Amino acid sequence: MINQERQVWRLLSVVAAVFFLLGTMALKASPATSRDEQTAGYCGPAVVRSYLAALERAAPIRQLPTSGRLPFLPHGVSVHVIGGVEVRRGTIGFGFSDGDVDHPRRVNLSIKATLNKVTASGEISAVLGEKVEFVGTRQLGADHPNKQRFSVTGTPAYYRVDIGFRRKGGQTLGTYSQYFRVMRPKFKVRLETENEVARPGQKLHVRLANLGTEPIQASRELLVEGYEGGGWVLVDTVFVGNKPFRGKEFVYGGETGPCISYVLPESRDVSLYRFRDQITRHLKNGQTKTITTSVRVANSKS
Repeated sequence: MINQERQVWRLLSVVAAVFFLLGTMALKASPATSRDEQTAGYCGPAVVRSYLAALERAAPIRQLPTSGRLPFLPHGVSVHVIGGVEVRRGTIGFGFSDGDVDHPRRVNLSIKATLNKVTASGEISAVLGEKVEFVGTRQLGADHPNKQRFSVTGTPAYYRVDIGFRRKGGQTLGTYSQYFRVMRPKFKVRLETENEVARPGQKLHVRLANLGTEPIQASRELLVEGYEGGGWVLVDTVFVGNKPFRGKEFVYGGETGPCISYVLPESRDVSLYRFRDQITRHLKNGQTKTITTSVRVANSKS
């Protein structure tokens, strides 16, 4: 009996030691996990300046779900917003996307879209347009334009577009809204990193932040320069996702571009690094501009 009790206690002791060891490993790993979460937050889709936030707080609306999928639409069909903050004549409203683009869809819904001009506090000042479309069996998607969109001028103003879905018999299935804003073009762009000071071997993340309203085209590559011998020397060229691609992509007002990561070399004795990017101003007939940001290196000999 005594031997059996000793064996039980030994077993419990081993189990306790294993749990203690696992707990210690988890504690040691937690800072790295936290760091990964910070990086994901910094490099994830970000809005650095929302030009619609005050309006959305003043007069909340029922917006589409993030996925764009609605329970009464065929599987694979989703609704998305067209436009947002415009800086010249453009199109605002809603569009459809379809994962099964080669086949007609049986929708059988009446879809009504309304364009409203609103005040800065969200009150409707005028109903500018209304479109009603019965969608039976047809193809949806970008190659088959829908009617739930409106043209707006370049004059600064606030708008709200409503979209409602009804069955053929008249039953309302859902109504959703989206705010839009037309603003004067404003150019304010910067290149930024999550660290102003870093160490050799540390991974940095660099992104472009569009703080203005004017949409710009950003390249998917960065030039990395080090300050050596009294001047800037090209050290490396890095790309989004580490895949060489010399195209450009739009970064709209208030948004950030994709992150580009770079590990500071341990073999170079450089006290200051500079990242350089070239952007294109779409509204200025392709005018280009170079922007930079710098990072100081800690514990360098320079």
